[in-house]
Amino acid sequence: MRRVIAGFAIVIAFLLLAAPSAASPLKPGVFGSREALLGWMNEYRLHKDPARVPDAVHAMSQLGVFKDPENAGAFIGFIAGVLRDNPALAAGLIDRMLPLPPEDQWAMVQAIVYSGAPGWKQLLYRVTERLPARRLMIQKYLLGELPTLDQAGFEKSPGAFAKIGRYLGLHKHKKKVALLPTPALLDVLWGVYCATGAFNPAISNIIALVSWARDRDDVDRLTLGGMAKYTLAANAARDARLLAMLKSVAKYYPKDVKTQLD
Repeated sequence: MRRVIAGFAIVIAFLLLAAPSAASPLKPGVFGSREALLGWMNEYRLHKDPARVPDAVHAMSQLGVFKDPENAGAFIGFIAGVLRDNPALAAGLIDRMLPLPPEDQWAMVQAIVYSGAPGWKQLLYRVTERLPARRLMIQKYLLGELPTLDQAGFEKSPGAFAKIGRYLGLHKHKKKVALLPTPALLDVLWGVYCATGAFNPAISNIIALVSWARDRDDVDRLTLGGMAKYTLAANAARDARLLAMLKSVAKYYPKDVKTQLD
């Protein structure tokens, strides 16, 4: 439970930002603080400028953003979203984002993987030598031993009886690689949305988490579902495009999820 609460900080930071407005040209020092970075990220989808993202990544590193993995999710998701949104520019953008200090190199690995960009494995492989501190991590991703964003487990809870059956060994199931939904993952999804402004994969997966808000059998799932529901509502209240998006897709969801979206 403590882990769930700790990861909520960065989500709150997004919610406290002012609503996106018509952007003015970037000024020197716009990346001078964590708050300035978050503000720029929050408006990015309205005036996409991938050429400035490498500068933002170096600022993230200098500000120590990646030293706290539990609260770095939004920044990782943002980088991933930019790469996903610009597949033709991805290799060049990554080259400009590097080098990074050894202790921050995990962030670039994860961003490339989570981008799901066409040929992400090739992108990751080509920078292996430039990310020497994370060779093993890269190898595991390339071999499929670590999960991608597409492998996040948003399935419904197995329920109390199924859990007891698994505990007693009555229901054998094959273990598969899956990304465990956490507050940090919720942050990643919001970061992706800030970069792309698209329904998939960010908003669709956040909506999938909303159904967990009714799961009384698992307190972590219940809490994370409540966080997903709250962040959707709060951000939609500040983002007319997001609100319109949610209204347009609500009818395609099961009744319980549609009720939550309404």
